[in-house]
Amino acid sequence: MRSVNGLRRLLSLESRRWASSSLSAAASEHHRLARFADSTGLGPKRFYKNADVNALKQGLGFVVRLDKKELRTPQRKALAAPSKALAVAVAAEWDCQGDRVRPSSMPVYQLLVNALDIVPFNRDTSIQSLLRYVDTDTVCYRTTYPMSLAEEQERLWDPVVKYVHEKYQISLQTTKELTGVTQAPEAKAKLNKLLTELDDIQFAAMESAVATSKSFAIGLALLDGFLNADQALEAARCDEEFQARVWGEVEGGHDIDRADCRVRLAAASTVFRTSKRMRE
Repeated sequence: MRSVNGLRRLLSLESRRWASSSLSAAASEHHRLARFADSTGLGPKRFYKNADVNALKQGLGFVVRLDKKELRTPQRKALAAPSKALAVAVAAEWDCQGDRVRPSSMPVYQLLVNALDIVPFNRDTSIQSLLRYVDTDTVCYRTTYPMSLAEEQERLWDPVVKYVHEKYQISLQTTKELTGVTQAPEAKAKLNKLLTELDDIQFAAMESAVATSKSFAIGLALLDGFLNADQALEAARCDEEFQARVWGEVEGGHDIDRADCRVRLAAASTVFRTSKRMRE
């Protein structure tokens, strides 16, 4: 009898293990299908009615909730923002979803998830990747012809270069040559220090802004509010928009790129403006 009971316990244990494995596999498949559905424009079905915000204890921020249940990141952390304004912005993205949930339509939510799940463990690597933009910064590469484009670059980019110099004492060298330019080590050191001092949510937004605009200078100007999202978009896409005006816009090309750039820069700007520790 003991051996039979022992066998039953063993089978029960193995059954639970199998069930746990099956559930994990099912969950993995669900997430895979959800990603596939979202890529086709459908997205998983909406599974909640309302999104709101609730203050965490001991001043640890504000968590986003769906039907009064705390929303969690893929790493199972509470989706908590450092300020109520930022949490409300994320909750609004969830609340505005239709019958289908499309994570791609929630850029501020994505930045908050990155700040919680990725930045704390990958900041050093991300900083080194961002610093590569210093020598290839969009605002540092100018043209001499046509003159109308050269004047447009000066109008949009010179104030940004001047602002970075006056605010951070970083002198960015510009060029009209094809050989490129290498910025001073002092400039890179100051930018490295600045990135290190940003909190996780601002770092996530800064990383997105720099990668989107391909410009550290535009990212800094957006961070401090010297440029708003529309102005940052205009500066970032100066050359592309000029070419579209001259040669015509490619439908399904220029318009999609412009919209994607606008969404990413607006999301970064929202984070900068609503995060708890505003820059002086």
